[in-house]
Amino acid sequence: MAQYFFDIHKSDGKDRISFTHPISLSTFFQIIKTKIPLLSLEKDISNTLDNFLGF
Repeated sequence: MAQYFFDIHKSDGKDRISFTHPISLSTFFQIIKTKIPLLSLEKDISNTLDNFLGF
């Protein structure tokens, strides 16, 4: 039994449909997209604390 998965991504500024994206890879990208802003926020907070405390 085959599973087909479609995902929309941007290429050259245009939306493209990918037919070969494995579902696990697409799920991984969704997780990364949600985590990246949190990681940059944590880094900003860490830098602010370091500057405040004089480290």
